[in-house]
Amino acid sequence: MESRLGTGDARKLGGNELGGRDNAIVGDSVHEEAKRVTVSIRARQHPGFSDLVGISLPVVITLRDPLAGRTVIDERAGQRVLDSEALARREVGVIDPSSFRPPPGAIDLRWTDSKGVHALSDLRGSTVVLLSRSAPGKSKMSILALEGYLAKAPDDERARTVVFVISFDRGGGFAPSDDPFRALFADPSLVAKDAPEILQPSGGPAVWFLGPDGAIRERIAGHPASTEDVARALAAARQ
Repeated sequence: MESRLGTGDARKLGGNELGGRDNAIVGDSVHEEAKRVTVSIRARQHPGFSDLVGISLPVVITLRDPLAGRTVIDERAGQRVLDSEALARREVGVIDPSSFRPPPGAIDLRWTDSKGVHALSDLRGSTVVLLSRSAPGKSKMSILALEGYLAKAPDDERARTVVFVISFDRGGGFAPSDDPFRALFADPSLVAKDAPEILQPSGGPAVWFLGPDGAIRERIAGHPASTEDVARALAAARQ
């Protein structure tokens, strides 16, 4: 489940599930505990159709007991599901367009949030992933692949990985709610022509994997990243 929606009924859990363009929800299961509710959604894809365009499919699940303050967990990703209002309130860092340093070599940029000014160079020693969100459907599917892989990764690997989801829409800073994901905004009207292509709204969705030295080690562009793509690219970036 991608995000939670209010239903007005304490025993009805509403939400959005990301799927392919021609997928259909065929079932769900829910495991209720005292402090959490774990949800699993099943979808079926029609033969012969492509799932390269992601869309949000509405889901309503009936609970045994009122949801109250219990945490909702997506079983596939192993992550907490935020309600849509919480996602909207999530802080988005604003990229400084004068800070772009394009390849070759290490890429760098700065951004500002309520805690101050930060830079990619501050993260040397970590594996950094940059994901552009110019095409929301494909980008969300790449986000899910990253989220699914990192949810099962060893704690030390997750601790040394940071994922930035770069949006070109100030109100569209979607990123999963938990570390290592962070949301950034790049104002398309201020992006120079010589800025890195991952910061160009017209460049299409892309995922870049930066090594501990800040150099770009792997790129995935033109199609959503799979979990296998993510595992391979992160391993290459860490070398």
